[in-house]
Amino acid sequence: MCVGSVSVDLLASLGYSVSASTGKPDADDFLKKIGASEVIERDAVNDKYGKPLLKEAWANAIDTVGGTTLATLLKACKENGTVVATGMVDSTNLPTTVFPFILHGLCLLGINSRGISMSIRQVIWSKLAGEWKPDGLESLAFECRLEELSHEIDRILAGSQLGRVVVDLQ
Repeated sequence: MCVGSVSVDLLASLGYSVSASTGKPDADDFLKKIGASEVIERDAVNDKYGKPLLKEAWANAIDTVGGTTLATLLKACKENGTVVATGMVDSTNLPTTVFPFILHGLCLLGINSRGISMSIRQVIWSKLAGEWKPDGLESLAFECRLEELSHEIDRILAGSQLGRVVVDLQ
């Protein structure tokens, strides 16, 4: 949720209207607090019917899930839009056709940080610590003691954890 949450916060702070998708019913307030103008259910971005194109819904999108969610975002992205893929939690497969790319002129960008030079990383980190610093950054992480970690791991595995867990080893 961290990449998605930071994206919501950053894009909202830049003035964009952000639609956030989640499968966690208790995440609505959190997502609105960090800048989402609307929160939609996970199923709304999961076309299980395999249609080649869907009604245009988004100008651009950032996907952290992959699989049918990524395919749905591509099929419902407006003409000349861009979809950024950052994850593959659902699947590494992309069940779609070339229609979104050819008929709507979409771009699909894959994001990774592996090949980014240290100088570029430092520029980005400096911006994220300064002018791009997410307003809701404090709510993106939860601190626990080592003795509490087992409970937090259970919450993560159950899909009920919001943000990241930082373990205090002191």
